[in-house]
Amino acid sequence: MDIPELKDGKYNIIESEPNEQVKEYVKSFVERARVIRNGLVDPSEDNMLKICHDAKLVSTDIRMLEPDAEPDEEGKLYKCVNQIYKIWKDTTYMKGTQVVFSDIGVPSGEKNGFNVYSFIKTELINKGIPEKEICFIHDAKNDIERENMFQDVRNGV
Repeated sequence: MDIPELKDGKYNIIESEPNEQVKEYVKSFVERARVIRNGLVDPSEDNMLKICHDAKLVSTDIRMLEPDAEPDEEGKLYKCVNQIYKIWKDTTYMKGTQVVFSDIGVPSGEKNGFNVYSFIKTELINKGIPEKEICFIHDAKNDIERENMFQDVRNGV
């Protein structure tokens, strides 16, 4: 498979600083780790794997753990949306395509109702990207639908 060259030969890294809510969560993770290390909690109740998972969720968006938390407009998801939108605007003339991956916050299985895909889609539509130009791989229910989706993307549909 041909892999395109990186623009300017390097990755475009966009940094995001944690807000106070995220910093408080990090402090709670440190305390949870101390309790685990000292054997004060049963591993079935809390363990380092659970802490790492919670940290991954919080570092993406605090609403992954607290759906009613105030959104952080300087957080990763908003920065992601802004970057996707910018690239969309810059490549509309050539029907450019973007592929965005997230292994957390997917539409199925999230207990608390917040998912990354729905958030990104809603925000992109609010910015002006037509809904018909946004698709998710999990929208395809079978191999035929998936191949049709890929063909539409390749054709700029």
